[in-house]
Amino acid sequence: MDPLTRMVEHHIWMTGEMIVRAASLTDEQLDAPLGISDDDKTLRRMLSRLVGQLDLWNRAISGEVYDFSVEHDEDVAGMRERFAEVAPRFLAEIHDVVADGRLDETFTTTMRDPARTYTYAAMIEHVLTFSAHNRTLVLVSLKKAGVRDLDLCISEAVGTECDGGPVNASWNPITRHRNRES
Repeated sequence: MDPLTRMVEHHIWMTGEMIVRAASLTDEQLDAPLGISDDDKTLRRMLSRLVGQLDLWNRAISGEVYDFSVEHDEDVAGMRERFAEVAPRFLAEIHDVVADGRLDETFTTTMRDPARTYTYAAMIEHVLTFSAHNRTLVLVSLKKAGVRDLDLCISEAVGTECDGGPVNASWNPITRHRNRES
């Protein structure tokens, strides 16, 4: 598999892992300001933005409109449901585009006025760049909120062995959770 697809798969896998962990937090923990700027960034908002980014680009590719209001005060159960719908769709699109050698193919979106044209490569670069920043904010926030099992190794994301023993060989970047053999 090519590195670009692996990077997208890792992003989707990690986002799913963070949603699972966020489900154990209180509203106070989810809504505490991150304290990194003057804006209203919270763990809830950043995690919802990660899901929203996938949803936004799915819709952009399909010529649909994305409603950012869904990201305001979204509960974790809603994020999980939305993620379960949008992540497989996004990943399937990336698999198809990469497998067919269409990274330079363009699509036009009307998300903004005037309409803009993007290549698939530029869209993927955008997603990976901004999601890396947002994932870092979410991971730090989860740790501050007391989540201590964030010692996720990179090998685990691709289905090989980590320090804790072998992982389940049937790895799925959308649904896989830690599943170690005893």
